[in-house]
Amino acid sequence: MLTFFRKYQKAFFIFTTTIIVVSFLFFGVAGSMGGAPEVKEVPLVKAIDGSTVSVQKLQRMVHFLSSSQLDLKDDKTGSINLLNDGVLEKQFLGAPLGRLLAEKISLEIEKDIKQTIEKAASFQPYRYAGAPFVSSESIWAQFAPESTKIVGELMTHASSLSPLKKFDLLSQGYLGHQAVPSTFIRKVLSYQAQQMGLTEQDPALAYADVSLMGLHSAKDWLGESYLRAAAQVIINGAASAKRLGHSVSTQEARDAMVSNVKKAAELLSQETNAQTNFYQIFLNQVRNLGMNEAECIDLWKEIALFQKFFGSQNLDFKNLPELQNISRSQALVEKYSLPSSLQFKDFVSFMKLQIYADAVSAKKRSKEGLLELPTELLSLAEIERKAPELVQRDYVLEYAELDVKKAASQIGLKETWNYQTQDEGWNKLRKQYPALKSAETKEERFAALEALGPKQRLEMDKFSREQILFGSKDRIQKELALAKQEVRSFGVSSKGTELPFKIADMQALVSLLEVAPLKGSQDAVQEKLNCYTSDQQHFYKISVVERSPFKKIQTFAEANASGALRHMLDKKLEDSYFEVRRKDPAPYMKKDGTWKALSEVKEKVGFVVFAPVLKAIAAEYQAVYGKEPSKEQLDSTDFYVQNWMLASLKDSLAKMQSGNLEKPKSDLEGQWQLTSKQETLAQKDYESLASVNFVEGTWSPIVSLTHGKPCFFKILQKLESVAPSQEEIEKVTAPMRREAEKKLFEQLFSEMQTKKAIVFQVPTA
Repeated sequence: MLTFFRKYQKAFFIFTTTIIVVSFLFFGVAGSMGGAPEVKEVPLVKAIDGSTVSVQKLQRMVHFLSSSQLDLKDDKTGSINLLNDGVLEKQFLGAPLGRLLAEKISLEIEKDIKQTIEKAASFQPYRYAGAPFVSSESIWAQFAPESTKIVGELMTHASSLSPLKKFDLLSQGYLGHQAVPSTFIRKVLSYQAQQMGLTEQDPALAYADVSLMGLHSAKDWLGESYLRAAAQVIINGAASAKRLGHSVSTQEARDAMVSNVKKAAELLSQETNAQTNFYQIFLNQVRNLGMNEAECIDLWKEIALFQKFFGSQNLDFKNLPELQNISRSQALVEKYSLPSSLQFKDFVSFMKLQIYADAVSAKKRSKEGLLELPTELLSLAEIERKAPELVQRDYVLEYAELDVKKAASQIGLKETWNYQTQDEGWNKLRKQYPALKSAETKEERFAALEALGPKQRLEMDKFSREQILFGSKDRIQKELALAKQEVRSFGVSSKGTELPFKIADMQALVSLLEVAPLKGSQDAVQEKLNCYTSDQQHFYKISVVERSPFKKIQTFAEANASGALRHMLDKKLEDSYFEVRRKDPAPYMKKDGTWKALSEVKEKVGFVVFAPVLKAIAAEYQAVYGKEPSKEQLDSTDFYVQNWMLASLKDSLAKMQSGNLEKPKSDLEGQWQLTSKQETLAQKDYESLASVNFVEGTWSPIVSLTHGKPCFFKILQKLESVAPSQEEIEKVTAPMRREAEKKLFEQLFSEMQTKKAIVFQVPTA
């Protein structure tokens, strides 16, 4: 039902949030345009550099951090600070710093967290009037399932969670709630209601609180104590940056906030008006915050210095040994892998290969050779006797099928009525439709038919026309002569399972094709093929255009495509099913005590029937990779599909290394031959290449570059090493950055505590 909204949810997000931001950009918050009167600054605490932090400055910083552009999607947030591009979210909640600070002040924030959870617990999520199952909860679960899980954990396990765990969940919830616009939720609710047949709109929906837990601002989610602590960390971090010689000019701060305003507009629309005065909008936003420009610039200077402090103290990662390790080698190689016909996607294909190998191999498959692909084959005559489905003769056939519906529709109404009222037609109608009343004369029969309803009469007319058609060979042949002819190539076995005809006895047809003259000649056989049917319902005109003088054994790919192996596998499993379920009935029995159909347990039965082969694959896996497969792997069909070829690859690799690989003498032998192609491989792109030395002229071990497709290669030419990508650098350095940030924060906070540069009780200004 929500497919449409899932597909276009991004467009809805952009559209709805654009409406919100435009209102803030150009109109501001009502009643806030007059700026703030001059207020005497009241000293509160001294920062670590000895500078005074006033009550007013701390309150301004808390107010500035409390809202950001990221709150635009929540239309219940009291005010939106477009000058803030998400300082609290990016520098604290979305980074290690947020958790580190929470650890330091866990006692101070515990009361706020408790109040937040109590408020959330009392929140009643919106439900559509008259249809309580249409709710904001269901929309959140649909579009933000992780956020819904957070709510569930908080509401269910709050009493047993530590304050820090609660903080983690709340901070994640706050970031999650910023992702889905409330206007979008209302649109989906309205759409759901319409789909449920609720024609009357709920007037309360336009004003309802459809948020995650009834929480909106950062203060709602995290409490004021945490915001005060974060504000003081920023102010003291800025003081530390000044001591290190960093500075931020007034113009830099102003430009940064004007850029943030522009970014808010561009974030929601790819096109911005070149005439827009973003500086004027900046001034409007300053007044909306209840500040003047100088106060706002002073706050951003502190934020920018704080960011420089943490940025400048990180390590120089350019020359780290860890980065040198991911500057991996690359080489031009000749890669050898299985042909596409042997790259299986499912266990059924793997089982078909076992059936084929058993049927064509001249050597009985011993315990030691279960994974060998057959190269010594039985003779054609022996295979045809043992598995006739695998022996074919190549044909090019021209054929046409009678379009019964079209041909019958051309039979006129007069002829139809005449047939229906005569004895032969009437008797067939009575047999097909026993409810038809008995009648002796043509007039009585016609009256009985006329008394039928339109639907019944149409059905009987259709049946009658088909019977007229099927009773006239001349008419059928005439229609077949006019029908569209199709020419196709077939590899036809004696059982004829490959042919696309609806014929019960295919072997009888194949016998005719074996002796039929080529197209253009006529004899008794061709006469039969000109109007061939086995059930008097489906008719074909068939001509042999070409016929191979010799029969041949099908390759595995041909036998798989023709359907021969499917029939052979089904027969093998069907024959084994009784014995398999006799030894272990439970997996194959329904609750009512009857047996499950083979189609329901095909892979289970295959696991038992081919158990020796599966055991050999597991042993080969251990030999190649030097580790035992896990129980989960052994219980999964995917494991065997992805690793059955290891023995064959290992054998081919050994022969290539020694130069003893012989060229195949026939297509049958060549069907197992590995395909090769040249390509460039870089170690950094594949985990399996980490330990491979790129030495020209050497062979690799068996590796899996693509999941489930092992291969090996010869190094043709070593190429210049590839530098790590930015993503790789980030991945390697992220733990070191986190550790550096943690140490820096520990030093900063320790100094703040020592110098009493942080307070939690703030008097009213």
